[in-house]
Amino acid sequence: MEELAEDENQNAQHFLGTLYCDGGQLLPDDEQAEHWFRRAAESGHAHAAYALGKLLQSQKQLAERNGMSAGQRTETSTRSTG
Repeated sequence: MEELAEDENQNAQHFLGTLYCDGGQLLPDDEQAEHWFRRAAESGHAHAAYALGKLLQSQKQLAERNGMSAGQRTETSTRSTG
């Protein structure tokens, strides 16, 4: 699956993002989920764009509950995906 995703298959990228986000077959990993959702979304996959938005919103809410500003969360996220 990862090979297909690396070859720019949007559906494979979205699927990997979902697996990492939900933790069904893989250990949950928000960084990997964000990476794959973002790649699929940037290629025009609408469901991946929606999933990316939901993931980023949940990360923002979690950061706010933990007392981290949105700017700090974005900076951390950018470092991990950049």
